[in-house]
Amino acid sequence: MQIFRLIFGKIDMFSNFVTQASNVMGTILIIFVMVVVNADVIGRELFLSPIAGVPMMVSMSIVAIVFLQTPQTFRKGRLTQNEAILNSIGNRNRFIKLTIEVTYALAAFYLVLQIFQATYPMFLKSWVRNTYEGTVGDFTAPIWPIKLIILLGCFLLMVQIILFGFRKILHYSEIKGGIKK
Repeated sequence: MQIFRLIFGKIDMFSNFVTQASNVMGTILIIFVMVVVNADVIGRELFLSPIAGVPMMVSMSIVAIVFLQTPQTFRKGRLTQNEAILNSIGNRNRFIKLTIEVTYALAAFYLVLQIFQATYPMFLKSWVRNTYEGTVGDFTAPIWPIKLIILLGCFLLMVQIILFGFRKILHYSEIKGGIKK
């Protein structure tokens, strides 16, 4: 059991580092979007010259930001959930609380896996065909980087969901077995 905890701890630490890096990339992208939107507005007002493709860049960036930041948001427990009900159940019966949390993890994993499986063929298609969005002569951008970010975000989120489930099971076994850290 001790070797499992050591391996789990190392995987957890590495996944935390990767999801933090992903979160930072999402934050940098937010700053980029803010700069581009402000530059576009200033360019329109002062120089009567907008920056080409800003609406498309913003819409593509929003998708990227969501998938870059969701794994760390999940890891930190900042996604919307009703802890009052769950804690009330946990005060009465810890096993039922564990069952709900593990069921939640399984359902979340399945949902994110479906997104991953639906996006993968679209990524391959956009990569092979070099599909782009925009208007030729005005502004175009390839779609495959956004699809790749969706796949990366889904993968990182699935890892976080698995770790969440294991964390809950380990915590329950420690409480049940009376193991002190």
